[in-house]
Amino acid sequence: MWWARTPAGRELWCTPHPTTRVRQVAPGDPRGLASVGVGRGRMWVASAPAGTLAVVSNTGSGEASIVDVAQRKVVRTVKVGAMPKRLNVGLVEVP
Repeated sequence: MWWARTPAGRELWCTPHPTTRVRQVAPGDPRGLASVGVGRGRMWVASAPAGTLAVVSNTGSGEASIVDVAQRKVVRTVKVGAMPKRLNVGLVEVP
């Protein structure tokens, strides 16, 4: 299971085994706040610097799922190649 903490520390995102979902939990509350469906073989999860997005690598489908933290839903799925694992999430501004 992999974990990512939002910058403010109010939420954790995790990839529990074996599912095709990520869970949003509050520190100290194992019940969870939300569960979001993502791609096959999800592995790693990382939080964007501002904490507004969580990104999940889906090794089974060669994709990364981008999750809107506030809406608790996948907003985009991106093909990234075979067996994506570790993530480095940054911010790109488009004019």
